[in-house]
Amino acid sequence: MEKIVGMHEAQTPNGGAATIYEIQQYPSADTSLVSDGAPTGIKRFELADGRPLKLVGRGEYKVEGTDEVFLVQGG
Repeated sequence: MEKIVGMHEAQTPNGGAATIYEIQQYPSADTSLVSDGAPTGIKRFELADGRPLKLVGRGEYKVEGTDEVFLVQGG
């Protein structure tokens, strides 16, 4: 199961606006928990249009496979 756990307003270096979604992948209910009781899962980032992002620096994301960069405002 996937859940949006955060949304970040961002901009391109040329001033364009975008929203970055922080998505947490949760394992199925029959998957075991880690020692602190929290479920394990993968977190990823993507744009509203579904293009995957890679974190490349503090508040800086790059569209995977391109040189297109997005900066989180205040990041």
